[in-house]
Amino acid sequence: MTQQKIRTCQQCKKEFTIENEDFAFYEKIDVLEPTFCFYCRLQRKLAWRNERVLYSRQCDLCHKSILALYPKQSPYIVYCHQCYWSDTWSGKAYAKEIDWSKPFFDQFAELLRTVPHPAIYVDKDDNSEYTNFCYGIKNCYLTFGSDLSEDCYYSSHILECKNCVDCINSDHLELCCGVVDCHQCFNTHYSQECSNMQDSYFCFDCKSCSYCFGCVGLRNKKYFIFNHPYSADEYAIKVKELLQKYSKQELEEKARQIKYTQPIKGTCITQSENSTGDHLQNCSNAYYCFDSSELQNCRYMTKIIPKAFDCMDVYGGGIDLEQCYEFLTGIGHNLRFSMLCWKSVFDINYSILTNNAHDCFGCFSFYGGQYAILNKEYSEEEYKKLYTQLIEYMKKTGEWGEFFPANISPFAYNETRAQIDFPLTKEGVEARQWKWREDIQKTTGKETANITRLPHLAQQVAEDIENAIFTCQTCKRNFKILSQEFSFYQKQNVFLPKECYECRFQYLSQKRNPYQLWERQCQCKNGNHGHTKQCQQKLETTYAPERPEIVYCEECYRKEVV
Repeated sequence: MTQQKIRTCQQCKKEFTIENEDFAFYEKIDVLEPTFCFYCRLQRKLAWRNERVLYSRQCDLCHKSILALYPKQSPYIVYCHQCYWSDTWSGKAYAKEIDWSKPFFDQFAELLRTVPHPAIYVDKDDNSEYTNFCYGIKNCYLTFGSDLSEDCYYSSHILECKNCVDCINSDHLELCCGVVDCHQCFNTHYSQECSNMQDSYFCFDCKSCSYCFGCVGLRNKKYFIFNHPYSADEYAIKVKELLQKYSKQELEEKARQIKYTQPIKGTCITQSENSTGDHLQNCSNAYYCFDSSELQNCRYMTKIIPKAFDCMDVYGGGIDLEQCYEFLTGIGHNLRFSMLCWKSVFDINYSILTNNAHDCFGCFSFYGGQYAILNKEYSEEEYKKLYTQLIEYMKKTGEWGEFFPANISPFAYNETRAQIDFPLTKEGVEARQWKWREDIQKTTGKETANITRLPHLAQQVAEDIENAIFTCQTCKRNFKILSQEFSFYQKQNVFLPKECYECRFQYLSQKRNPYQLWERQCQCKNGNHGHTKQCQQKLETTYAPERPEIVYCEECYRKEVV
Protein backbone atom coordinates (compact mmCIF):
# COMPACT_ATOMS: atom_id res chain seq x y z
CA MET A 1 0.00 0.00 0.00
CA THR A 2 1.16 3.54 -0.75
CA GLN A 3 2.62 5.20 2.33
CA GLN A 4 1.29 8.52 3.65
CA LYS A 5 2.64 11.53 1.85
CA ILE A 6 3.22 15.16 2.82
CA ARG A 7 2.21 17.59 0.08
CA THR A 8 2.09 21.36 -0.23
CA CYS A 9 -1.34 22.76 -1.06
CA GLN A 10 -1.21 24.57 -4.39
CA GLN A 11 -3.52 27.29 -3.07
CA CYS A 12 -2.64 28.12 0.55
CA LYS A 13 0.92 26.72 0.30
CA LYS A 14 0.56 24.90 3.63
CA GLU A 15 1.61 21.30 4.08
CA PHE A 16 -1.05 18.60 4.37
CA THR A 17 -0.93 14.86 4.76
CA ILE A 18 -2.41 12.28 2.43
CA GLU A 19 -3.02 9.26 4.66
CA ASN A 20 -2.77 5.59 3.74
CA GLU A 21 -6.57 5.31 3.90
CA ASP A 22 -6.88 8.25 1.50
CA PHE A 23 -4.73 6.51 -1.08
CA ALA A 24 -6.79 3.33 -0.74
CA PHE A 25 -9.94 5.31 -1.57
CA TYR A 26 -8.34 7.11 -4.52
CA GLU A 27 -7.22 3.79 -5.94
CA LYS A 28 -10.66 2.26 -5.47
CA ILE A 29 -12.48 4.99 -7.42
CA ASP A 30 -9.57 5.60 -9.82
CA VAL A 31 -8.81 9.28 -9.23
CA LEU A 32 -5.58 11.19 -8.73
CA GLU A 33 -4.46 12.32 -5.31
CA PRO A 34 -5.52 15.91 -4.51
CA THR A 35 -3.23 18.89 -4.81
CA PHE A 36 -5.34 21.02 -2.42
CA CYS A 37 -5.58 20.54 1.35
CA PHE A 38 -8.92 19.69 3.00
CA TYR A 39 -9.73 23.33 3.79
CA CYS A 40 -9.01 24.59 0.29
CA ARG A 41 -10.93 21.67 -1.23
CA LEU A 42 -13.95 22.57 0.90
CA GLN A 43 -13.59 26.27 0.16
CA ARG A 44 -13.47 25.54 -3.58
CA LYS A 45 -16.72 23.57 -3.45
CA LEU A 46 -18.52 26.14 -1.30
CA ALA A 47 -17.60 28.87 -3.80
CA TRP A 48 -20.27 27.23 -5.98
CA ARG A 49 -23.06 27.35 -3.40
CA ASN A 50 -25.02 30.59 -3.19
CA GLU A 51 -27.17 29.84 -0.20
CA ARG A 52 -28.45 33.18 1.06
CA VAL A 53 -28.15 35.99 -1.50
CA LEU A 54 -31.40 36.66 -3.38
CA TYR A 55 -32.17 39.17 -6.13
CA SER A 56 -35.34 40.54 -7.70
CA ARG A 57 -35.55 39.88 -11.43
CA GLN A 58 -37.72 38.32 -14.16
CA CYS A 59 -37.93 34.73 -15.29
CA ASP A 60 -36.30 34.48 -18.71
CA LEU A 61 -39.08 32.19 -19.96
CA CYS A 62 -42.43 33.38 -18.55
CA HIS A 63 -41.15 36.88 -17.63
CA LYS A 64 -42.91 37.03 -14.27
CA SER A 65 -41.20 38.77 -11.36
CA ILE A 66 -39.26 36.33 -9.21
CA LEU A 67 -36.57 36.02 -6.57
CA ALA A 68 -33.40 34.38 -7.81
CA LEU A 69 -29.80 33.62 -6.93
CA TYR A 70 -28.74 35.63 -9.98
CA PRO A 71 -29.15 39.40 -10.46
CA LYS A 72 -30.89 40.63 -13.59
CA GLN A 73 -27.57 41.65 -15.17
CA SER A 74 -26.22 38.11 -14.78
CA PRO A 75 -25.01 36.49 -18.04
CA TYR A 76 -26.92 33.29 -17.23
CA ILE A 77 -30.39 32.25 -18.39
CA VAL A 78 -32.60 31.92 -15.31
CA TYR A 79 -36.00 30.23 -15.10
CA CYS A 80 -38.46 30.39 -12.23
CA HIS A 81 -39.15 27.19 -10.30
CA GLN A 82 -42.26 26.32 -12.33
CA CYS A 83 -40.64 26.94 -15.72
CA TYR A 84 -37.37 25.22 -14.88
CA TRP A 85 -39.04 21.98 -13.79
CA SER A 86 -41.62 22.00 -16.59
CA ASP A 87 -41.60 19.88 -19.76
CA THR A 88 -41.43 22.89 -22.07
CA TRP A 89 -37.69 22.60 -22.56
CA SER A 90 -34.88 20.05 -22.27
CA GLY A 91 -31.19 20.34 -21.44
CA LYS A 92 -30.55 17.82 -24.21
CA ALA A 93 -31.38 20.55 -26.74
CA TYR A 94 -28.16 22.33 -25.73
CA ALA A 95 -25.83 19.43 -26.51
CA LYS A 96 -22.25 20.34 -27.45
CA GLU A 97 -19.44 18.44 -29.12
CA ILE A 98 -16.18 18.01 -27.26
CA ASP A 99 -13.64 20.58 -28.43
CA TRP A 100 -10.23 18.98 -28.09
CA SER A 101 -8.52 22.34 -28.61
CA LYS A 102 -9.95 23.90 -25.43
CA PRO A 103 -9.55 23.06 -21.74
CA PHE A 104 -12.54 21.10 -20.48
CA PHE A 105 -13.41 23.65 -17.78
CA ASP A 106 -13.66 26.38 -20.45
CA GLN A 107 -16.11 24.21 -22.37
CA PHE A 108 -18.16 23.55 -19.26
CA ALA A 109 -18.24 27.28 -18.45
CA GLU A 110 -19.69 27.87 -21.95
CA LEU A 111 -22.37 25.26 -21.27
CA LEU A 112 -23.29 27.07 -18.04
CA ARG A 113 -23.82 30.28 -20.01
CA THR A 114 -26.05 28.51 -22.54
CA VAL A 115 -28.36 26.22 -20.56
CA PRO A 116 -31.05 27.63 -18.21
CA HIS A 117 -30.44 27.74 -14.44
CA PRO A 118 -33.12 27.39 -11.74
CA ALA A 119 -33.86 30.62 -9.88
CA ILE A 120 -33.68 28.92 -6.46
CA TYR A 121 -33.54 25.41 -5.00
CA VAL A 122 -36.72 24.46 -3.14
CA ASP A 123 -39.01 21.45 -3.13
CA LYS A 124 -42.45 20.95 -1.59
CA ASP A 125 -42.48 24.39 -0.02
CA ASP A 126 -45.68 26.14 1.07
CA ASN A 127 -45.95 29.92 1.42
CA SER A 128 -42.17 30.23 1.73
CA GLU A 129 -41.04 32.41 -1.15
CA TYR A 130 -37.96 33.96 0.47
CA THR A 131 -36.08 30.69 1.00
CA ASN A 132 -33.43 28.57 -0.71
CA PHE A 133 -32.04 25.03 -0.43
CA CYS A 134 -35.14 24.02 1.50
CA TYR A 135 -37.43 20.99 1.44
CA GLY A 136 -40.88 20.53 2.93
CA ILE A 137 -41.13 23.90 4.69
CA LYS A 138 -44.25 25.93 5.41
CA ASN A 139 -44.74 29.61 6.24
CA CYS A 140 -41.00 30.24 6.49
CA TYR A 141 -39.23 33.50 5.67
CA LEU A 142 -35.58 34.13 4.89
CA THR A 143 -34.73 30.60 5.93
CA PHE A 144 -31.99 28.67 4.14
CA GLY A 145 -30.63 25.14 3.92
CA SER A 146 -33.50 23.84 6.05
CA ASP A 147 -36.02 21.01 5.89
CA LEU A 148 -39.43 20.06 7.27
CA SER A 149 -39.87 23.22 9.32
CA GLU A 150 -42.85 25.52 9.84
CA ASP A 151 -43.30 29.18 10.78
CA CYS A 152 -39.57 29.81 11.08
CA TYR A 153 -37.77 33.06 10.28
CA TYR A 154 -34.17 34.07 9.58
CA SER A 155 -32.87 30.56 10.28
CA SER A 156 -30.29 28.38 8.58
CA HIS A 157 -29.68 24.62 8.51
CA ILE A 158 -32.55 23.69 10.80
CA LEU A 159 -34.56 20.47 10.71
CA GLU A 160 -38.12 19.84 11.94
CA CYS A 161 -38.46 23.12 13.81
CA LYS A 162 -41.59 25.17 14.56
CA ASN A 163 -42.07 28.83 15.41
CA CYS A 164 -38.40 29.72 15.67
CA VAL A 165 -36.37 32.85 14.87
CA ASP A 166 -32.63 33.24 14.25
CA CYS A 167 -31.68 29.61 14.82
CA ILE A 168 -28.84 27.80 13.06
CA ASN A 169 -27.56 24.23 12.85
CA SER A 170 -30.31 22.89 15.10
CA ASP A 171 -33.17 20.41 15.00
CA HIS A 172 -36.51 19.68 16.65
CA LEU A 173 -36.92 23.11 18.20
CA GLU A 174 -40.09 24.95 19.09
CA LEU A 175 -40.50 28.56 20.18
CA CYS A 176 -36.74 29.20 20.23
CA CYS A 177 -34.73 32.30 19.36
CA GLY A 178 -31.03 32.82 18.70
CA VAL A 179 -29.83 29.26 19.34
CA VAL A 180 -26.85 27.45 17.81
CA ASP A 181 -26.30 23.67 17.64
CA CYS A 182 -29.26 22.86 19.88
CA HIS A 183 -31.56 19.83 19.79
CA GLN A 184 -34.98 18.97 21.17
CA CYS A 185 -35.48 22.34 22.87
CA PHE A 186 -38.63 24.29 23.76
CA ASN A 187 -38.83 27.99 24.56
CA THR A 188 -35.04 28.25 24.85
CA HIS A 189 -33.19 31.37 23.72
CA TYR A 190 -29.64 32.60 23.02
CA SER A 191 -28.17 29.19 23.85
CA GLN A 192 -25.62 26.86 22.28
CA GLU A 193 -24.77 23.14 22.37
CA CYS A 194 -27.86 22.35 24.45
CA SER A 195 -30.39 19.52 24.21
CA ASN A 196 -33.72 18.63 25.81
CA MET A 197 -34.00 22.10 27.31
CA GLN A 198 -37.03 24.23 28.03
CA ASP A 199 -37.79 27.69 29.33
CA SER A 200 -34.14 28.75 29.45
CA TYR A 201 -31.85 31.60 28.36
CA PHE A 202 -28.13 32.06 27.57
CA CYS A 203 -27.05 28.49 28.31
CA PHE A 204 -24.13 26.47 26.95
CA ASP A 205 -23.71 22.69 26.98
CA CYS A 206 -26.70 22.05 29.23
CA LYS A 207 -28.76 18.86 28.89
CA SER A 208 -32.24 17.98 30.14
CA CYS A 209 -32.63 21.19 32.13
CA SER A 210 -35.44 23.69 32.53
CA TYR A 211 -35.64 27.21 33.89
CA CYS A 212 -31.91 27.83 33.63
CA PHE A 213 -30.32 31.19 32.86
CA GLY A 214 -26.70 31.80 31.85
CA CYS A 215 -25.63 28.29 32.84
CA VAL A 216 -22.85 26.04 31.55
CA GLY A 217 -22.42 22.27 31.73
CA LEU A 218 -25.52 21.44 33.78
CA ARG A 219 -27.42 18.13 33.66
CA ASN A 220 -31.00 17.56 34.83
CA LYS A 221 -31.16 20.85 36.73
CA LYS A 222 -33.96 23.31 37.35
CA TYR A 223 -34.03 26.94 38.54
CA PHE A 224 -30.34 27.78 38.13
CA ILE A 225 -28.89 31.20 37.29
CA PHE A 226 -25.22 31.46 36.30
CA ASN A 227 -24.75 27.92 37.71
CA HIS A 228 -26.21 28.79 41.14
CA PRO A 229 -29.48 27.25 42.41
CA TYR A 230 -32.59 29.29 43.30
CA SER A 231 -36.10 28.53 44.44
CA ALA A 232 -38.82 28.75 41.79
CA ASP A 233 -40.04 32.11 43.12
CA GLU A 234 -36.52 33.51 43.46
CA TYR A 235 -35.70 32.37 39.92
CA ALA A 236 -38.71 34.14 38.39
CA ILE A 237 -37.96 37.41 40.19
CA LYS A 238 -34.25 37.32 39.37
CA VAL A 239 -34.72 36.48 35.67
CA LYS A 240 -37.25 39.29 35.26
CA GLU A 241 -34.77 41.67 36.85
CA LEU A 242 -31.89 40.52 34.62
CA LEU A 243 -33.90 40.84 31.41
CA GLN A 244 -35.08 44.33 32.28
CA LYS A 245 -31.76 45.62 33.60
CA TYR A 246 -29.28 44.35 31.01
CA SER A 247 -29.02 44.23 27.23
CA LYS A 248 -28.66 40.97 25.34
CA GLN A 249 -24.97 41.70 24.75
CA GLU A 250 -24.35 42.29 28.45
CA LEU A 251 -26.08 39.06 29.45
CA GLU A 252 -24.17 37.12 26.80
CA GLU A 253 -20.93 38.45 28.21
CA LYS A 254 -21.90 37.42 31.76
CA ALA A 255 -22.71 33.91 30.51
CA ARG A 256 -19.45 33.80 28.53
CA GLN A 257 -17.42 34.48 31.67
CA ILE A 258 -19.16 31.53 33.38
CA LYS A 259 -18.25 29.38 30.36
CA TYR A 260 -14.56 30.20 30.80
CA THR A 261 -14.64 28.76 34.34
CA GLN A 262 -16.23 25.41 33.41
CA PRO A 263 -14.74 22.41 31.57
CA ILE A 264 -15.65 22.05 27.90
CA LYS A 265 -15.59 18.78 25.99
CA GLY A 266 -13.11 18.93 23.12
CA THR A 267 -15.62 17.79 20.49
CA CYS A 268 -19.30 16.84 20.29
CA ILE A 269 -19.24 13.23 19.09
CA THR A 270 -21.95 10.85 20.31
CA GLN A 271 -22.66 7.17 19.75
CA SER A 272 -19.74 6.91 17.34
CA GLU A 273 -16.62 4.80 17.12
CA ASN A 274 -13.21 5.44 15.61
CA SER A 275 -14.30 8.89 14.44
CA THR A 276 -12.76 12.36 14.53
CA GLY A 277 -14.21 15.77 13.83
CA ASP A 278 -17.07 17.62 15.51
CA HIS A 279 -20.86 17.36 15.81
CA LEU A 280 -20.99 13.71 14.76
CA GLN A 281 -23.67 11.20 15.68
CA ASN A 282 -23.98 7.46 15.02
CA CYS A 283 -20.81 7.33 12.93
CA SER A 284 -18.25 4.61 12.37
CA ASN A 285 -14.77 5.14 10.91
CA ALA A 286 -15.45 8.79 10.11
CA TYR A 287 -12.23 10.78 9.83
CA TYR A 288 -12.10 14.58 9.92
CA CYS A 289 -15.87 14.91 9.49
CA PHE A 290 -18.22 17.62 10.75
CA ASP A 291 -21.94 18.28 11.30
CA SER A 292 -22.96 14.81 10.13
CA SER A 293 -24.75 11.65 11.19
CA GLU A 294 -24.69 8.00 10.18
CA LEU A 295 -21.37 8.06 8.34
CA GLN A 296 -19.56 4.80 7.74
CA ASN A 297 -16.04 4.58 6.35
CA CYS A 298 -16.03 8.24 5.33
CA ARG A 299 -13.39 10.97 5.34
CA TYR A 300 -13.53 14.78 5.12
CA MET A 301 -17.35 14.96 5.11
CA THR A 302 -19.42 17.99 6.12
CA LYS A 303 -23.17 18.41 6.73
CA ILE A 304 -24.34 14.90 5.81
CA ILE A 305 -27.69 14.08 7.47
CA PRO A 306 -28.13 11.13 7.06
CA LYS A 307 -26.29 8.96 5.80
CA ALA A 308 -23.22 8.10 3.71
CA PHE A 309 -21.04 5.08 3.12
CA ASP A 310 -17.52 4.92 1.72
CA CYS A 311 -17.35 8.57 0.63
CA MET A 312 -14.78 11.36 0.79
CA ASP A 313 -14.83 15.15 0.47
CA VAL A 314 -18.59 15.67 0.30
CA TYR A 315 -20.54 18.69 1.56
CA GLY A 316 -24.30 18.45 1.99
CA GLY A 317 -26.62 15.58 1.24
CA GLY A 318 -27.27 12.14 2.57
CA ILE A 319 -29.79 9.29 2.26
CA ASP A 320 -27.46 6.53 1.13
CA LEU A 321 -24.66 8.46 -0.53
CA GLU A 322 -22.10 5.87 -1.59
CA GLN A 323 -18.62 6.09 -3.13
CA CYS A 324 -18.92 9.83 -3.80
CA TYR A 325 -15.91 12.12 -4.01
CA GLU A 326 -15.51 15.89 -4.25
CA PHE A 327 -19.28 16.27 -4.40
CA LEU A 328 -21.54 19.14 -3.31
CA THR A 329 -25.14 18.58 -2.19
CA GLY A 330 -27.19 15.64 -3.39
CA ILE A 331 -27.89 11.92 -3.31
CA GLY A 332 -26.53 9.04 -5.38
CA HIS A 333 -23.80 6.53 -6.10
CA ASN A 334 -20.36 7.18 -7.59
CA LEU A 335 -20.81 10.93 -7.99
CA ARG A 336 -17.47 12.66 -8.56
CA PHE A 337 -16.52 16.33 -8.98
CA SER A 338 -20.23 17.19 -9.30
CA MET A 339 -23.06 18.94 -7.46
CA LEU A 340 -26.84 19.06 -7.13
CA CYS A 341 -27.47 15.56 -8.45
CA TRP A 342 -30.23 13.38 -7.01
CA LYS A 343 -33.24 11.23 -8.01
CA SER A 344 -31.76 7.97 -9.28
CA VAL A 345 -28.29 9.05 -10.37
CA PHE A 346 -25.05 7.08 -10.54
CA ASP A 347 -21.72 7.20 -12.32
CA ILE A 348 -21.67 10.98 -12.76
CA ASN A 349 -18.53 13.09 -13.34
CA TYR A 350 -18.11 16.88 -13.52
CA SER A 351 -21.84 17.50 -13.82
CA ILE A 352 -24.38 19.81 -12.17
CA LEU A 353 -28.15 19.38 -11.90
CA THR A 354 -28.02 16.02 -13.63
CA ASN A 355 -30.93 13.91 -12.40
CA ASN A 356 -32.66 10.63 -13.27
CA ALA A 357 -29.52 9.87 -15.25
CA HIS A 358 -26.37 7.79 -15.24
CA ASP A 359 -23.01 7.73 -16.98
CA CYS A 360 -22.77 11.46 -17.59
CA PHE A 361 -19.68 13.65 -17.91
CA GLY A 362 -19.73 17.44 -18.01
CA CYS A 363 -23.52 17.78 -18.16
CA PHE A 364 -25.67 20.61 -16.83
CA SER A 365 -29.45 20.67 -16.31
CA PHE A 366 -29.62 17.24 -17.90
CA TYR A 367 -32.51 14.92 -17.03
CA GLY A 368 -33.59 11.41 -17.89
CA GLY A 369 -30.62 10.41 -20.00
CA GLN A 370 -27.50 8.31 -20.12
CA TYR A 371 -24.06 8.09 -21.71
CA ALA A 372 -23.87 11.86 -22.19
CA ILE A 373 -20.96 14.30 -22.42
CA LEU A 374 -21.65 18.06 -22.44
CA ASN A 375 -25.38 17.20 -22.67
CA LYS A 376 -24.90 15.13 -25.84
CA GLU A 377 -25.93 11.48 -25.65
CA TYR A 378 -23.88 8.70 -27.25
CA SER A 379 -24.12 4.98 -27.55
CA GLU A 380 -22.66 3.08 -24.61
CA GLU A 381 -19.64 2.05 -26.67
CA GLU A 382 -18.98 5.59 -27.94
CA TYR A 383 -19.39 7.05 -24.47
CA LYS A 384 -16.91 4.69 -22.85
CA LYS A 385 -14.34 5.43 -25.54
CA LEU A 386 -14.78 9.22 -25.23
CA TYR A 387 -14.88 8.97 -21.43
CA THR A 388 -11.42 7.41 -21.36
CA GLN A 389 -10.07 9.90 -23.91
CA LEU A 390 -11.50 12.85 -22.00
CA ILE A 391 -9.92 11.81 -18.71
CA GLU A 392 -6.51 11.45 -20.40
CA TYR A 393 -7.01 14.84 -22.04
CA MET A 394 -7.88 16.45 -18.68
CA LYS A 395 -4.82 14.90 -17.08
CA LYS A 396 -2.69 16.63 -19.71
CA THR A 397 -4.41 19.98 -19.11
CA GLY A 398 -4.10 19.51 -15.33
CA GLU A 399 -7.88 19.54 -14.80
CA TRP A 400 -8.64 15.93 -13.88
CA GLY A 401 -8.96 15.09 -10.20
CA GLU A 402 -10.11 18.41 -8.72
CA PHE A 403 -13.51 20.08 -8.29
CA PHE A 404 -14.58 22.86 -10.65
CA PRO A 405 -12.38 25.94 -10.12
CA ALA A 406 -13.95 28.86 -8.29
CA ASN A 407 -13.22 31.29 -11.11
CA ILE A 408 -15.90 29.71 -13.36
CA SER A 409 -18.54 29.57 -10.61
CA PRO A 410 -21.74 31.44 -11.60
CA PHE A 411 -21.50 33.31 -8.30
CA ALA A 412 -19.18 35.89 -6.85
CA TYR A 413 -17.23 34.61 -3.86
CA ASN A 414 -19.01 36.93 -1.43
CA GLU A 415 -22.39 35.57 -2.57
CA THR A 416 -21.49 32.03 -1.54
CA ARG A 417 -21.23 29.80 1.48
CA ALA A 418 -17.45 30.00 1.12
CA GLN A 419 -17.49 33.59 2.37
CA ILE A 420 -19.31 32.42 5.52
CA ASP A 421 -16.94 29.57 6.40
CA PHE A 422 -13.76 30.97 4.81
CA PRO A 423 -14.18 34.78 4.85
CA LEU A 424 -11.91 36.83 2.60
CA THR A 425 -11.57 40.52 1.81
CA LYS A 426 -12.29 41.83 -1.66
CA GLU A 427 -8.55 42.17 -2.20
CA GLY A 428 -7.97 38.59 -1.11
CA VAL A 429 -10.63 37.30 -3.49
CA GLU A 430 -9.41 39.29 -6.47
CA ALA A 431 -5.79 38.28 -5.80
CA ARG A 432 -6.92 34.71 -6.49
CA GLN A 433 -8.69 35.89 -9.67
CA TRP A 434 -12.08 35.00 -8.26
CA LYS A 435 -15.18 37.19 -8.62
CA TRP A 436 -16.40 39.75 -6.08
CA ARG A 437 -19.76 41.52 -6.31
CA GLU A 438 -20.15 45.06 -5.02
CA ASP A 439 -23.86 45.46 -5.77
CA ILE A 440 -25.39 42.70 -3.66
CA GLN A 441 -29.04 43.66 -3.42
CA LYS A 442 -30.06 45.46 -0.24
CA THR A 443 -31.96 48.58 0.75
CA THR A 444 -30.34 51.52 2.52
CA GLY A 445 -31.34 55.06 3.40
CA LYS A 446 -35.10 54.35 3.66
CA GLU A 447 -35.37 54.23 7.45
CA THR A 448 -38.44 55.75 9.13
CA ALA A 449 -37.61 54.92 12.76
CA ASN A 450 -34.62 54.52 15.05
CA ILE A 451 -34.36 51.03 16.55
CA THR A 452 -31.99 52.23 19.29
CA ARG A 453 -34.72 54.43 20.78
CA LEU A 454 -36.92 51.42 21.50
CA PRO A 455 -36.63 49.38 24.72
CA HIS A 456 -34.43 46.27 24.67
CA LEU A 457 -37.24 43.84 25.48
CA ALA A 458 -40.06 43.44 23.00
CA GLN A 459 -42.61 43.24 25.85
CA GLN A 460 -41.74 46.82 26.78
CA VAL A 461 -42.49 48.17 23.29
CA ALA A 462 -45.97 49.67 23.34
CA GLU A 463 -46.06 51.32 19.91
CA ASP A 464 -46.98 49.69 16.61
CA ILE A 465 -43.74 49.05 14.71
CA GLU A 466 -45.14 46.81 11.96
CA ASN A 467 -44.68 49.44 9.24
CA ALA A 468 -41.47 50.97 10.56
CA ILE A 469 -38.22 50.68 8.62
CA PHE A 470 -35.08 50.45 10.73
CA THR A 471 -31.35 50.65 10.06
CA CYS A 472 -29.02 47.84 11.04
CA GLN A 473 -26.57 49.06 13.67
CA THR A 474 -23.78 47.03 12.08
CA CYS A 475 -24.04 47.25 8.27
CA LYS A 476 -26.60 50.09 7.82
CA ARG A 477 -28.94 47.85 5.77
CA ASN A 478 -32.62 48.66 6.20
CA PHE A 479 -34.82 45.99 7.75
CA LYS A 480 -38.35 45.57 9.06
CA ILE A 481 -39.83 43.60 11.93
CA LEU A 482 -42.82 41.62 10.68
CA SER A 483 -46.03 41.59 12.70
CA GLN A 484 -45.82 37.83 13.37
CA GLU A 485 -42.13 38.24 14.24
CA PHE A 486 -42.89 41.04 16.72
CA SER A 487 -45.64 38.94 18.25
CA PHE A 488 -43.12 36.13 18.75
CA TYR A 489 -40.64 38.43 20.49
CA GLN A 490 -43.33 39.69 22.85
CA LYS A 491 -44.84 36.31 23.71
CA GLN A 492 -41.47 34.66 24.29
CA ASN A 493 -40.12 37.64 26.24
CA VAL A 494 -36.95 38.06 24.19
CA PHE A 495 -34.97 41.03 22.98
CA LEU A 496 -35.84 43.18 20.00
CA PRO A 497 -33.13 42.76 17.31
CA LYS A 498 -30.99 45.82 16.60
CA GLU A 499 -29.30 44.33 13.52
CA CYS A 500 -30.58 43.03 10.18
CA TYR A 501 -31.11 39.31 9.66
CA GLU A 502 -27.83 38.91 7.75
CA CYS A 503 -25.68 40.45 10.48
CA ARG A 504 -27.51 38.35 13.08
CA PHE A 505 -26.71 35.26 11.02
CA GLN A 506 -23.06 36.24 10.75
CA TYR A 507 -22.90 36.74 14.52
CA LEU A 508 -24.44 33.33 15.22
CA SER A 509 -22.17 31.64 12.67
CA GLN A 510 -19.09 33.08 14.35
CA LYS A 511 -20.08 31.33 17.57
CA ARG A 512 -19.42 27.98 15.93
CA ASN A 513 -15.94 26.52 15.89
CA PRO A 514 -14.16 26.20 12.52
CA TYR A 515 -13.89 22.99 10.51
CA GLN A 516 -10.43 22.43 11.88
CA LEU A 517 -8.85 20.16 14.49
CA TRP A 518 -5.93 20.92 16.79
CA GLU A 519 -4.07 18.35 18.87
CA ARG A 520 -4.06 19.41 22.51
CA GLN A 521 -3.54 17.96 25.95
CA CYS A 522 -6.48 17.56 28.32
CA GLN A 523 -6.46 20.46 30.82
CA CYS A 524 -8.05 18.51 33.69
CA LYS A 525 -6.11 18.78 36.97
CA ASN A 526 -8.66 17.03 39.17
CA GLY A 527 -6.82 14.33 41.11
CA ASN A 528 -10.05 12.38 41.57
CA HIS A 529 -10.17 11.59 37.87
CA GLY A 530 -7.52 8.87 37.96
CA HIS A 531 -4.43 10.97 37.30
CA THR A 532 -2.04 13.08 39.31
CA LYS A 533 -1.38 16.68 38.33
CA GLN A 534 -2.63 17.38 34.78
CA CYS A 535 -4.21 14.63 32.66
CA GLN A 536 -1.77 13.43 29.98
CA GLN A 537 -4.47 12.39 27.50
CA LYS A 538 -4.06 13.87 24.01
CA LEU A 539 -7.17 14.92 22.11
CA GLU A 540 -8.19 16.47 18.82
CA THR A 541 -10.45 19.47 19.26
CA THR A 542 -11.99 22.35 17.33
CA TYR A 543 -10.89 24.69 20.15
CA ALA A 544 -7.62 26.34 19.11
CA PRO A 545 -4.82 26.27 21.73
CA GLU A 546 -4.91 30.02 22.29
CA ARG A 547 -8.61 30.08 23.21
CA PRO A 548 -9.59 30.67 26.87
CA GLU A 549 -11.93 27.67 27.30
CA ILE A 550 -10.86 24.83 29.60
CA VAL A 551 -10.85 21.77 27.33
CA TYR A 552 -11.18 18.25 28.70
CA CYS A 553 -10.81 14.83 27.13
CA GLU A 554 -13.94 12.66 26.94
CA GLU A 555 -13.10 10.60 30.04
CA CYS A 556 -12.35 13.54 32.33
CA TYR A 557 -15.33 15.48 31.02
CA ARG A 558 -17.70 12.63 31.84
CA LYS A 559 -16.33 12.32 35.35
CA GLU A 560 -16.60 16.07 35.91
CA VAL A 561 -19.90 16.96 34.26
CA VAL A 562 -22.13 13.95 33.65
